[in-house]
Amino acid sequence: MKAPNCTASTCRCCYYYKVTGRRGGSCEILGVSVRAEWKSCHLAIIQFAADYKNSEKDRELANQQT
Repeated sequence: MKAPNCTASTCRCCYYYKVTGRRGGSCEILGVSVRAEWKSCHLAIIQFAADYKNSEKDRELANQQT
């Protein structure tokens, strides 16, 4: 079984995208206004990637302490 292709194909799927208004938002990393449906840039990461990595590190630390 192949792993799913996890990419942020549009701005709305990116971790750095924050909603402002009905159709638009802002990119926190670039500091500019963007539209949700725009194709994402090469800096985009999926929304939950950072949370997943951090929780994995927390589990490793907890296992080491016990």
